[in-house]
Amino acid sequence: MLRRSYAFYYLERLSFSVGVAEINEQHEKLAQLINDLHEHMRNGDAADIIAGVLGETIEFIAFHFTMEEALMKQHGYAFSSDHLP
Repeated sequence: MLRRSYAFYYLERLSFSVGVAEINEQHEKLAQLINDLHEHMRNGDAADIIAGVLGETIEFIAFHFTMEEALMKQHGYAFSSDHLP
């Protein structure tokens, strides 16, 4: 279960639920990565972990968008041209 910090509420409010469980879980993971960084910032030890958290976040975002693009193509998503390069 995700901790409900500012980042999660922000992402939840923007309705990142897309009706695909795996993608929704990835959106929650992204929120959790942001939450973790926020928690470290509040604790004053963000400098110790920032490189690792940012690296993990960048890798995860690349994986996530690759998967979303593949699913859009696979299922013929009507608005894929708005999302794909």
